[in-house]
Order: sequence, then C-alpha cells, then structure tokens
Amino acid sequence: MSIKDYKTPTDQQAEIAVLSGMLNNEQCLDDALSSIDEDYFYYDETKKAFKVIVSLSTDTQPNVHSVLKRMETQREKTLIRRAEYVLRWGRIVQSRLKRPHRHIFETRAVLYSYENSCDDTGC
Repeated sequence: MSIKDYKTPTDQQAEIAVLSGMLNNEQCLDDALSSIDEDYFYYDETKKAFKVIVSLSTDTQPNVHSVLKRMETQREKTLIRRAEYVLRWGRIVQSRLKRPHRHIFETRAVLYSYENSCDDTGC
C-alpha cells in the first residue's frame, strides 16, 4: 500500500470551529482569508459555508443569519447552527473568565437551554 492510498485525515468539528471563528471575529476572518481557501475543507457543507462567508465578507463582517440565508439544504443549515453553537460557547466561556465568581452550572444551564430550544426548532 503506497502513501497515495491513504485518505487524508479530516475533522468536521475543526472545520466548524474555523467557520465559527470567521463569524466571530474580524481578525480571525482576515487571518483565515489570507491563509486558507476552500480546498482546505474536506466536507461539502463546510466548503460551501466557507465560500458563502468569503463572498459575504467583501461587503461587511458576515454573521450567522446572513450565512443561513444563503444555505440551501437542511444539512447545510444545521452545520451553520453548529458553528453558532461553538460561537456561543466561546462567548460564554470568555464572559465567565472575565467574571470568575460565576458558577460553572450557570454556563451549563445556558447551554442546556440553547440545546433544548435548538431541538424544538429542528437545528
């Protein structure tokens, strides 16, 4: 078996984290646009989401809602909602680090309520 027979390792969670960073921070967006292109993404959904974010970034900082409007299938929309979940988790952790006296269960309660609302809406 030659090296060409091996499949390149992939990680959809890592790809979603990159998309989330691009949606969260203008500096992350600039860094991603200058160092990667759509060929760095393995999964069709993340590749399409990256292309949409790039096309939206020419006018303004893209956000979850503007990207969702451009997604066609439910699977693509679910991926963007997962990126939004990563984005929210990062913001919650960041706010908790700024206020360490807050209890960790508050963070879990916020995430639990988001997950349940997401289940109701069909994320």
